[in-house]
Amino acid sequence: MVNEANTYAQTTKQNADSYYAELRAKAEEESNAVVADAQARAQNMIEDAKAQAEELVSKTTVLARAEATAPEPFLAVRAIGIFFARKGMKDRARHYLGKAHRIDPDEETVRNLLAGLGDPDRAARDKEPKISACMIVKDEEQCLKRCLDSVVDLVD
Repeated sequence: MVNEANTYAQTTKQNADSYYAELRAKAEEESNAVVADAQARAQNMIEDAKAQAEELVSKTTVLARAEATAPEPFLAVRAIGIFFARKGMKDRARHYLGKAHRIDPDEETVRNLLAGLGDPDRAARDKEPKISACMIVKDEEQCLKRCLDSVVDLVD
């Protein structure tokens, strides 16, 4: 009976080892397929990005030429600013829309686009430390204005 149990245990272990090896080989094969797919997708993304960059350089060159030769510079720089705003290139869009705004400060489209792009320095200003004043007073109305005037330049 002991021999039969040992034989059964050995057979079971061999079967388990064989099954484990099959699973491992299958997992490795699937893993290799996933890696190959990811590499192919990454390569496609790189090629797309290169094509987009080349297109952008080409368009930027055309736009710069248009700005330099345009009979009406406002229209050229506004168009260039709109182009960059649509591409999500905020710094360049601000640059050209800022030029357009300096030429015609009353033009509503340019003002709205600049407002939509936001203020690039706002984040830095928002991070500056702020100081608040808190006063607890009772029956001192006559001194309140003088007290506030004394700290107005020191707090936000």
